Amino acid sequence: MNTETGKCKCGCGAVPELGDYIPGHDLRHRNQLIDRAGGVDELTELLNVVDAYMAGEIGESELAKGIRRLRVR
Repeated sequence: MNTETGKCKCGCGAVPELGDYIPGHDLRHRNQLIDRAGGVDELTELLNVVDAYMAGEIGESELAKGIRRLRVR
C-alpha cells in the first residue's frame, strides 16, 4: 500500500488490499509514465541523463539541457 496516501500508486484512488497497486494497475502506471515522457525512447534518454548526473559525469547545466531537449520534441 502507498504509505503516503494508502491509495493505489497509479492514481486511480482505489485502496489496494495488498501492495502498492490494485491488480493490473502497476502496468497502467508504467504506461502513464511512458506517455508522460513521450515514449519509451524518451524515458530511456531521460533516465540516462539523470544517471549521468548522479554519477557525476555531467553537471546541472547539462542535466537541464538534457531535460529541455526531451521537452522540445
